[in-house]
This record gives sequence, C-alpha cells and structure tokens, in this order.
Amino acid sequence: MSATPPPGPPAPAPEKTRPERGSQRGGRPELDQEDAKSYARYTGWLLLAILVAYIGLQLPLPWRLLSAVAGLAGVVGAAALLVRCVRRRLPALVYISAGLTLICCGFFALTSTFQAIFWDATVTFETCQDAALTERATAACYREYEEGLLSFLSGSD
Repeated sequence: MSATPPPGPPAPAPEKTRPERGSQRGGRPELDQEDAKSYARYTGWLLLAILVAYIGLQLPLPWRLLSAVAGLAGVVGAAALLVRCVRRRLPALVYISAGLTLICCGFFALTSTFQAIFWDATVTFETCQDAALTERATAACYREYEEGLLSFLSGSD
C-alpha cells in the first residue's frame, strides 16, 4: 500500500519557541545576558553604598553624616532589590547580596544617626580621644562619653 501525499506545498517545520518563564530548573526562570548585567550593575552600586557608609563612619563628625545618607540610600536600594528578587525569583546570590546590604547599610546609618543625635557628647569624645596619650586617658574618655550619653537620655546637664 502506498499513501498519497496531501495536495499543496509541504508545511513548514514548527518553530522552536523559548519555554515560558518558570519552566526551567524547578520553576526558576533563567536570566538572559542583559538582565544579568543589570543586576550585577545594581549590586555594584549597593556595594559602593556599603563602602561609602563604612568610610563615612571613619571621618570626623561633620563629615560622618555622609554615612547616614549613604546608609539610607543602601537600605532603600537593597529593599528595592529584595522586592525584585521575590517577584522575579532571582538566583540566591542576589538575595544574599541584597540582604547583606540591607543589614550593613542599616547598621551604618543607625550608628551615624545616633552619633548625630548625641552630637555634643560625640564631639567631646572625639576631642578627648585626639588628646589622649595613654590607655588611662582613653578609658577616661569612654567614661565621659557614657556619662554624656546617659545625661542626655535622663535630661539633666
């Protein structure tokens, strides 16, 4: 028996289509090259925020407020990246970098903010530290700083 071919030209082969998002690797979509570059660049900016916030904590007091600004920028950027991670189911490394940035920048921002709140006690402490030559003098500076903070909190001068 022979079969006769259907009339007309042969049908084109079906096109290979890209599988839908979420169908690879257990429901996690693969990142294309541009998305990977975009998240790498975003993570680089977050790393810069961590570095600026840390270096800002090492500066003298008026410049130390730079740490609060960079820390706040890092916290906002990391929160935005975490939202993207959850929505797009990004790789675990992006979750880790966003979480660590959130923790580090939050800590640096809180530290510099509290030092700005206790401005007078912090200025006195820095002046004392600059003049301290011995361990005993340094310990006295720390005691004065603690007393300054406690007096500020209790409301007495």
